[in-house]
Amino acid sequence: MTPTPIEGNATCEDFEGDEDWTELKIEAGWNGMNGTFSDGTLSVTISGITEAFKPPFNWQSDTISVDAVFVKGGNVGVYLYLYDPEAMSDTGLTTPLNPSGQPADISHISFCYDVEAATPTPTPTTPTPTPTTPTPTPPPSSTTTTPSSSSIVLGDSITDSVVVSGDAGTPTGTVDFYICAEGVVPCASDGTLVSTETLVNGAATSDPVTPTTTPPATPP
Repeated sequence: MTPTPIEGNATCEDFEGDEDWTELKIEAGWNGMNGTFSDGTLSVTISGITEAFKPPFNWQSDTISVDAVFVKGGNVGVYLYLYDPEAMSDTGLTTPLNPSGQPADISHISFCYDVEAATPTPTPTTPTPTPTTPTPTPPPSSTTTTPSSSSIVLGDSITDSVVVSGDAGTPTGTVDFYICAEGVVPCASDGTLVSTETLVNGAATSDPVTPTTTPPATPP
């Protein structure tokens, strides 16, 4: 990668833009600059620097990726290595040239990084069941039979009518008409079947019948 020359001193904050960079700064020291350095979050291993702090050098991160590295060379300025995308390693980093035309001795190396926000792991949720109200099953249709009221005279021909109503629509089917003596209950057990009629719009009328017995008969 070709570095960008920067005059004077610099920190990671000078280049972070909209990001929030943290700086791991490694100073030149009596024990050299090769080795592994860490701030508890970023851990990098540097190699290739001579005892006189001469570049070039290599680096490798053992933990997280790096956004930028800048290398300060004596009093001649900084070389900025900007990584997009972020990098885990690089080779051949150097310093700006001194007046003699040679890379300046390394004064310090700074690694700039940001800690990416961890993507939250969604917590599985158990859906709350929506209570449902069962639809009641209507009871079996009940019907009401309304016989007509009539006075029966012995020897006269009579008919009887009935209207059947219910709570599940207009009833259909047939109706049996019986004639029996007064006080006989139920009439269908001891009476005489007059006719069986089909309901039309919930109503039916019996065939004519002429009572011939005494006492007078009463239709159901």
